[in-house]
Amino acid sequence: TKTSTGTHVLILAGLIMLSYKELNPVLRVCLLFGSEETAWCGHLCVCLLIWAVLQDYKNCLFHAGRTFLNSLLSIFVSSVDVIGIENLPVHDPVILVANHFNQFADGLTVMCACQQRRISFLFARKSYDSLVVGFFARAMEQVPVTRPQDLAFTGSGTLLHLKPDDSAPHLPAAITTSGEGPTVLAGSSHRLVGSDKCKFTTELSEGDKIVFNACGGGGGGGGKHAKKEKATWKVISIESDCACLVSPVVAPTASKSTDTAGPAATKKPAAPSSPQAASPHSPPQKAPNWVTLTTLPADGKYKVLPRGDFGNMLKDVGKALQGGACIGVFPEGGSHDRTDLNELKPGVALMALGAQVPVHIVPVGLSYFRGHQFRSAKVTVHVGPPIMASEREQAEYDAGPGEGRQSACASLLKRIETAMRDVIVPASSFEELQVIHVARRLWYGPDKHKLPPAVRQDLDRRFA
Repeated sequence: TKTSTGTHVLILAGLIMLSYKELNPVLRVCLLFGSEETAWCGHLCVCLLIWAVLQDYKNCLFHAGRTFLNSLLSIFVSSVDVIGIENLPVHDPVILVANHFNQFADGLTVMCACQQRRISFLFARKSYDSLVVGFFARAMEQVPVTRPQDLAFTGSGTLLHLKPDDSAPHLPAAITTSGEGPTVLAGSSHRLVGSDKCKFTTELSEGDKIVFNACGGGGGGGGKHAKKEKATWKVISIESDCACLVSPVVAPTASKSTDTAGPAATKKPAAPSSPQAASPHSPPQKAPNWVTLTTLPADGKYKVLPRGDFGNMLKDVGKALQGGACIGVFPEGGSHDRTDLNELKPGVALMALGAQVPVHIVPVGLSYFRGHQFRSAKVTVHVGPPIMASEREQAEYDAGPGEGRQSACASLLKRIETAMRDVIVPASSFEELQVIHVARRLWYGPDKHKLPPAVRQDLDRRFA
């Protein structure tokens, strides 16, 4: 927007008055009190300025912080092109959903690209309650979230062995502190047995997770140079202080629509259709629904991750949205280097449906070019048209827990994923994405003028 003529006149008139001693208002006021010393007036103005800043310190800190973060981002990124910023509502409640490449740069990029809104991200409660970091987080109006890893603690006693449940006789007999782990179907029930000092009945609850350092495949079992990895098991039920039923947890995988997801991605052989089809001497290959049973730690130590209670978080987010806030979310749940989306988490749908106010869900696509080169990286931020929960989805959610609420969340989540795919350049691999870029350059041909970001993004999507 252009500065009005009246503003120009006021600024110039003030400068003219300060330039002449006869017109200087500060000096004229001092002469009324019989003194030509003007320093006391300056001290008074400084005190009034400090008082005014303290009255609105959160707003001042937010704008100062965003300016600093923008400067920090410019050190590593040479340019940020924004497409479709007019799709972002200025006043209504908004949830920004963006793809997640980098856990540090993505938040800065979204915040600096959408400067007409004050974006609040979900923030770890542990850091939010700290003295220094929490002060700035509250000033930036971040929304605190209690994560399970923030509540993790070391369990009592030690783990002795892990064996299949009696209802699953086709699975291996047992897994102990030595030997190579077999491959089993995720979700299968196993009995975890601990020492007499374990307190499963008081320290565990259904839905909690047990995590321990395990020695993974490759033969060697618990040898000195065995590969260490984290094994995560979900508690199904608790039988006693030293016994409980657990099931293996599958690590996050790429979206179902893509086989390979980046430069480092590799295809995995398909697993047999059923555990019975696998040879007892040749365990089935790993696939998204199969998990390798790794050996228990030699010391038997483990950690407990309590099941996250997101009720308070949803209340905080709903309260912020009811006040017209703009919440930034990365619904994939973690950063990755893939060229396509990971499977989306249902939390974003719960936020939108549980706010009890009409919420605009705005997809934001982040595309990095030459991101590994210092000061040569370029980012394209594509803001797509907003979507909202339908009346049917809202009615099913308001009906209460059950299949209706699950159906509403699944339906909205599917539409969110479709909207996010409309603002990125989906490719099955990094090599395919490079081919798309080369095809676009060859099709456009040499030209003296730089290709506009919107046209470049549209061409990349058409070639994809």
